[in-house]
Amino acid sequence: MVSFLLFNAVKCTNLKFIFRGYFGHSVEAIRFMCDTDILMDGIGMYGGRGEYTCKIKIFDLGADGGGFEKDGMVIFVFVYIPYYCPARSIHNIMFQKAVNIVAGKWYLLWVKVSGP
Repeated sequence: MVSFLLFNAVKCTNLKFIFRGYFGHSVEAIRFMCDTDILMDGIGMYGGRGEYTCKIKIFDLGADGGGFEKDGMVIFVFVYIPYYCPARSIHNIMFQKAVNIVAGKWYLLWVKVSGP
């Protein structure tokens, strides 16, 4: 489950959570828009049962928000990051380079989780 976004202490409004189930290889997504430009340094992943791997994509959906991921343009991909997360804990996944998020545009943070 995507638990929160790390946004350099800037609050992001208009979060829309899209959950597609949680199985061995689940996909989770959060659709969001910010009211100020931000640099996204990473995300926090909740686990709780051991070792996981995840693939992260960020889609730019434009000002109208689009309908699906395929309507947007992929602006960031982080492929298969392994992480360990003990019970009731959050593991911070920091990006090597911050992603520029522009105010007034819709984005989709997409995460595919594999694990226990």
